[in-house]
Amino acid sequence: MEISVLMIGSIVIFFAAFIQGITGFGFAVVAIPFLSLFVSLQMVVPIVGILGIYINFYIYFRERSYIDFKEVKVLLIFIIVLTPLGTYSLVMINELYLKVVTGFLVLSFGICLWKGKSFRVKNEKAALVTVGSISGLLNGSIGMMGLPIALYMTNQKAKKNVFRANIALLGFVVAVLTFFNYTMIGLINIEVIQYSLWLCVSLVLGSIIGVKIDKLIKQELFLKISTIVIMLSGFFTLLFAG
Repeated sequence: MEISVLMIGSIVIFFAAFIQGITGFGFAVVAIPFLSLFVSLQMVVPIVGILGIYINFYIYFRERSYIDFKEVKVLLIFIIVLTPLGTYSLVMINELYLKVVTGFLVLSFGICLWKGKSFRVKNEKAALVTVGSISGLLNGSIGMMGLPIALYMTNQKAKKNVFRANIALLGFVVAVLTFFNYTMIGLINIEVIQYSLWLCVSLVLGSIIGVKIDKLIKQELFLKISTIVIMLSGFFTLLFAG
């Protein structure tokens, strides 16, 4: 990887970590599309996966006292169970179609939330099962586990500390499991680890600054920022679908 690409990569990782430091999600959705413009996906995806372990653990550790374990447990079970099916779906459905449909739906729901419209949830447990299942399918297919969860929690107007803690814990567990999976299939190698270490400085700085800024943000503004990140995530997914 050339020095110029490493510099661009450092800027992208800093910005992605900064966004996740504030909202608790969005790191992979921001980092992967832009890094893949300069580096092959076979290298980008495992690098972002490794970096995701740190940033999710960092946010979880800071917010761990706010964890809603009942909610996390239901989501995690269905994410783990449905992730293999999501991977299998890539054989049946073109990745382009999955990204276009996902991007369109995420952007549409994000716009609705921005306009102040919310969707009434009558059965919270059934909603969590649905969100966890969709997250697992997307995690296995296109690596976008966090978006359905972020949409659900924004719609429910979850307290920002609970929002960030829950998503960070889920992201950490899934990132660790994904790391072992990538190692088994040969995507994690010395080169990937070396470049991950090069990008760690930007990752740490971005996440620390983002977390510090989050402390100054009140609940209402936090939900607005989260909604903007959701809409941008949907837009980026459509933009880089091909």
